[in-house]
Amino acid sequence: MKNHKEIIRKIIHILFGIAIILGFQFLEWAIFIRFLFILSLVVVFLTLLHIKYKIGAIEYFSKEEEKKFPLKGILFFIAGCALVMYIFNKDIALATITILTFGDSVSCLASYFGSRYKLNPFRKYKSLFGSICGFVVAFIFSLMFIDPFSALVGSFFGMLAESLTIKLGESDADDNLIMPLIAATAMYLLSKII
Repeated sequence: MKNHKEIIRKIIHILFGIAIILGFQFLEWAIFIRFLFILSLVVVFLTLLHIKYKIGAIEYFSKEEEKKFPLKGILFFIAGCALVMYIFNKDIALATITILTFGDSVSCLASYFGSRYKLNPFRKYKSLFGSICGFVVAFIFSLMFIDPFSALVGSFFGMLAESLTIKLGESDADDNLIMPLIAATAMYLLSKII
């Protein structure tokens, strides 16, 4: 049952990311950013509603550490995507969202299901095997938007950020926010160096 829940969570993550990639690619920027803002408000509303009334689907799919702030992963996913879309050029932003969408999902699933390869130098629930799998998939998908060397650098730094625990005060920073910013910054700096 737990395996089934994690697979569904990651399928939702991938579908959500694909929707954002397609929206950013084909919709006018002003329209799409308004859509993301409205979507963020809907997520906040559902979170508040769930805290008061316990919505079954949200409760079912929330991880134990998300019980106090359900749907925070989706909210930070939107925020991370919106920030890279606003700060960086379109190709870097699209590649970054692709790395977040596919690399993060594959990394988590490979770490979760590849338990016999459980070498985890970074976080207790992340594995080196998962990070490598996520890196490979992120690299392949990001090639749709950027050159191979930029894809390599962005995927490497994105998956490194996803693997590490970064503290913001007393709490761990959400990787859906940190990962895209680090991946995009690495690709941007590379474009300035070369």
